[in-house]
Amino acid sequence: MKFLKIKGGKSKPELKNRCFVCFRALSAPARFRLFVELKKKKKANVETLVRRVSLRQPTVTFHLNLLAKAGLVRKKKMGREVYLTIYKPCDQCFLFD
Repeated sequence: MKFLKIKGGKSKPELKNRCFVCFRALSAPARFRLFVELKKKKKANVETLVRRVSLRQPTVTFHLNLLAKAGLVRKKKMGREVYLTIYKPCDQCFLFD
């Protein structure tokens, strides 16, 4: 079975390492749900995500920080609110199609 199409650009080991980071970040069901919700909405604040995934705010914040650390999410603070958007770290990743 072939899961990834590797085109020009990054070498295979570099791409494998990047994919490992992404998949590991999305391995927790809560983080995957947050990622899917953000992908649907394009831009959302923490409060909106808390309501959408039915988790407590500290839990959502914890998981969003891990997604940001993995490079899948970008955070921007506006006043007291934190807005999040999906960030595509790799051109060949099928998670963003």
